[in-house]
Order: sequence, then structure tokens, then C-alpha cells
Amino acid sequence: MSYERGGDVAPRNRRWVIALLGVLLGLTWVSEAHAQRVISQPSELISVPRGTSALLQPLQPVQRVLVGDPTIADYALVSPQELVINGIGVGTTSLFVWDRSDRVRLYTIAVTPD
Repeated sequence: MSYERGGDVAPRNRRWVIALLGVLLGLTWVSEAHAQRVISQPSELISVPRGTSALLQPLQPVQRVLVGDPTIADYALVSPQELVINGIGVGTTSLFVWDRSDRVRLYTIAVTPD
């Protein structure tokens, strides 16, 4: 097998280079997927007696909210910086609150008997 000086890469070597680039790109994608942040520790515990409400005033305006178990607690967004938590059934659930910068805070809502 001979190569001309300054010539193009042989077709077989070109396939190896393309395959290697594909593997490297795939590894980059996998490492980015593993770099995602998992939030599992609540920042605050909010205790609400069943049938009552509590007012939560996050420091940043709220973009969206998710309650883990709506049979235990629900919420009403009164304003971008006021969230009313309603105790429905006895138990605990998670409350995720995202701000406008897409940062999330996790709260534990404990609904106690009245």
C-alpha cells in the first residue's frame, strides 16, 4: 500500500476516522445526560393542618408549580410571588416550585390531622 505525499487519507482510514468521531460524539452526549441535576432533598418543610391553608412567598417570581400527590395537598398561585398551599388529606407530598430562571426548589408538604 502506498500513499502519495500530501495526498488524501486512504478510504479505509477515512472510515476509521468517521467511526471514531461518531463514538466521541456519542460519549459527549452520554456525559451531558449524566450531568443533569437531580433534586431530592427538600429545602423546607411546610406543615398544614387538613382543611386549612398556608401562604408560601418564594423569593423569586414563580414560573410553574407541581405537587406530587394532589390527594394530599394542592395549591393556588395568587400572584407570581404568592402561593397558597391547601391541606386536603393527611400525609406528606412534594411541592416543586420553578422560578423564571428555571431554578427549582423542592418543599415537603406535611398535612396533619385537624
